[in-house]
Amino acid sequence: MAADHVHWQPWIDVLRTPGVVLILPSIIPAQEIQAIQTLLVSGMLFEMREAQPGDKILITRGPLQSCEGTLLRHKKRGRSVVQLNISIMGRGAAVEVDTEDIQALKS
Repeated sequence: MAADHVHWQPWIDVLRTPGVVLILPSIIPAQEIQAIQTLLVSGMLFEMREAQPGDKILITRGPLQSCEGTLLRHKKRGRSVVQLNISIMGRGAAVEVDTEDIQALKS
């Protein structure tokens, strides 16, 4: 998108909000935005939370995208350790992934 087509006023308004220092760009899939909008419009009570150790998770990006596993622990610098079950071998493998690349599955 060319800079002359950007509507700057919403960005300026956000940056003037007390406590906001910087806006980091992020690409959020349209279906996630729709899900959040639907949830907000529904009026239902909800709680947003990170996956916790022991939660079943889905890896959403990277070479292991669509693999499911169990969150073992969060590490520093935005990394998490996930236990993947490899049923064909009857074993598991612990892998380290970016925390932003996992989402908790409904139990």
